[in-house]
Amino acid sequence: MTDTNPGPHHAHTTVPVTRTDVLVAAVATTIGLAGVVMASQSAALGIPLTVPSAGLGTLVALSFAGQGIVLLFRRRRPVGVLWACGALDIAVGVLFAMLEPDAARANSVALPVALYTLFRERDLDRRSLINGSAAFLITLTVRIITAPPVPGGAALTAVSVAGAVVTGTLVAVSAYILRRRDMYTEILRERAELTDSRRAALAEAAAAEERTRIARELHDTTAHHLSAIAVQATAARAVIDTDPVAAAAILRRISSSASAALDDVRETVGHLRANAGGQDGAGDLPGGTGDLTAAALIDAGRRAGTDITATLVSDELLPSGAARRAIHRVLQEALTNARRHAPGCAVTVEMTERRLSVRTWGHFVDAPPGTGSIGMSERAAAIGARLRNDRDADGWIVELDWGRCRDQGRHRR
Repeated sequence: MTDTNPGPHHAHTTVPVTRTDVLVAAVATTIGLAGVVMASQSAALGIPLTVPSAGLGTLVALSFAGQGIVLLFRRRRPVGVLWACGALDIAVGVLFAMLEPDAARANSVALPVALYTLFRERDLDRRSLINGSAAFLITLTVRIITAPPVPGGAALTAVSVAGAVVTGTLVAVSAYILRRRDMYTEILRERAELTDSRRAALAEAAAAEERTRIARELHDTTAHHLSAIAVQATAARAVIDTDPVAAAAILRRISSSASAALDDVRETVGHLRANAGGQDGAGDLPGGTGDLTAAALIDAGRRAGTDITATLVSDELLPSGAARRAIHRVLQEALTNARRHAPGCAVTVEMTERRLSVRTWGHFVDAPPGTGSIGMSERAAAIGARLRNDRDADGWIVELDWGRCRDQGRHRR
């Protein structure tokens, strides 16, 4: 017979012979050989049976040794090993019944070991279960039929049969219970590993999101001021020899911008430290534009040298909280990009209760999207607004539309 279902964990080519297999085979063989020695000393031990001949004793010993060798592969082919051990047992019983029916004989423990292995190592299907049960019962039946006559007759035979069946059942049930326990333990271990992996993935994602948030906040709080400082420094250098008074005024504005940048960085870093656990990732930090109005951002852009025409709605009519800060950040970044990539070009800003538009008139210097553009997209997504940030026929346009999100919020209420 051959195995029909090696199970997911014990394919034939993946189950090596271990030290435990060797030890089990050696112990089973030793017990069998000890039984052969005791049978050869039956007269001295007071057993009411004849002593088997040396030739038959040798055949029995070889049979037990063969069962030991077969048991080395009990986990690789448990059904086949069970049949092989049973066949050797049957052969020994038939030989005794034919040649020396009254001789004392030893019984092998290889059959119970093979039965235990079948139920311990296999995910049994119906065919494997029938195979294993048939091998055990056939071998047990032949062993009982060929057993030597002993005092007690039928009563003793019935007790022996019942004992053998109970023993085989206990072996099979205990092995099956242990297997189910191992499978349950394995499931718990895999679930624990999966939970740990998910926890690590979530922690890594949270750390990446936090790094992105920090980078966005630091960029937004410094890029505007540093861009203004760079433009003003260029202007001061151009007039320092011809108009020292104008140069001094520009330098004062540079100093003011630098101080504002430092204050914003300190405020942002302090807020990040106070909220190390992270919040909503929407970037609703108070630094930079937290307490700044759109009008103040326009004035700062004009002081930096940008020609800005603005039509603004009162900040009180804008969404509050994180949404208002996101709107201010987008306006600030759009003005910074206009000053950096289209120096000297006019800018038109229009802000309503539902929409912000920042148009830069003229040629825009080509540049790949930077962290500022990425930050605008992230902030728009965080408040559910629609963002446009690209070139058009007149220059560059940045549009932020949060009206739909606002309408949906009112509808939900």
